[in-house]
Amino acid sequence: MLIAIALLKCRTAYIGATIVFAVYFLQNEKIKNAIVNHKIIFSLILIIVLLSGIWLYNFKKNSSDGRLFIWKISTEMIDEKPVLGFGYGLFERNYNLAQAVYFQSGRGSATEKQNASRVNMAYNEFIEQTVEGGSVGLLFYCGFLAFSLYFAAKKKDFEALAVIATVIAASFFNFVIQCLPLCVLLFAYCASLENKTFKINKLILIFIVFLSLVFFINQSKLMFAQIHHKQAVNIAKAGDPMRALQILQKNENRIETSESFLRNYGFLLLKNNQTDEAIKQVQKASEYTSNIDTYYLLSDCYVEKHDFAKSEQSLQTIAFMIPTNLQSRYRLMKIYQFTNQPEKAKAAAQQIVDIQPKITTKESDFYKAEAEKYLAD
Repeated sequence: MLIAIALLKCRTAYIGATIVFAVYFLQNEKIKNAIVNHKIIFSLILIIVLLSGIWLYNFKKNSSDGRLFIWKISTEMIDEKPVLGFGYGLFERNYNLAQAVYFQSGRGSATEKQNASRVNMAYNEFIEQTVEGGSVGLLFYCGFLAFSLYFAAKKKDFEALAVIATVIAASFFNFVIQCLPLCVLLFAYCASLENKTFKINKLILIFIVFLSLVFFINQSKLMFAQIHHKQAVNIAKAGDPMRALQILQKNENRIETSESFLRNYGFLLLKNNQTDEAIKQVQKASEYTSNIDTYYLLSDCYVEKHDFAKSEQSLQTIAFMIPTNLQSRYRLMKIYQFTNQPEKAKAAAQQIVDIQPKITTKESDFYKAEAEKYLAD
């Protein structure tokens, strides 16, 4: 396990392993007393922890700086909605839009622009819980962990104590709830503690069974709708978009909050020349996600309607969201050329030439070559 953790090169895993060892070592009274009562040993441990923290930061410096930037934008979001937050499951959508606004305002440094990318989580569970659920959500999360840690310590269940302490530490530097193995492990240990602490009467048990049945029925409907969704995508790829569209239309009410469903639905509607309805579905998808494919599709829809101002707006959102993105700027350049706006087209082309993409690909080389060709003409 130690070899696997070392090969993983995950700093959160290193911290977690250290905490697990610390909890087990502190079970030994002799070791515990030696650390507490001998100032030299205590001081050495503090120095080692400090140096380890510096090493972990520099081990992946770009990643560390990227997370610090995410926390910076996230704290601004918390300041905007401090009590109830933006809603659970909506961090990805709202964070990336906030990042786009940040760069659009001209506040981003060159380093921030180079390191920025599309973000799915805050890499700090306390911050993410606060962004999504506000101070109320943070209180629930911290309260859950605090009570669990208290019961584990009270019962001297050192396995549970090690797991809960590791989760608390991991919550400062990474995601926890979206990490399914760790989340299940945490809940399993906490459930075992609660089972020994509280007795469940028949009324509570009936209520739990009822909620479980409601959840199971709803998830079953969603599961079958997703299966039909996948079938529709495969049918569309096979060259029958009309039949695929009919399948999606039948399942619209069962899966209407799935951004991938709405995006594919909008795409098929556009292919079948139902542009207005396509825009409606893609806009609905944008209420749940900031996936750049959604904004590219929205831009295509507006181009089909010859609404180039709104198409430009969609592409600008991507460009500000990810400052190193070349495709959005290339599409903007083409729109400006088509609408006879040479100054804007040259500005977009110059941006493509100046930007250094994170990874050089054939696609990025193509965009740069096209931009250089346009500027030369």
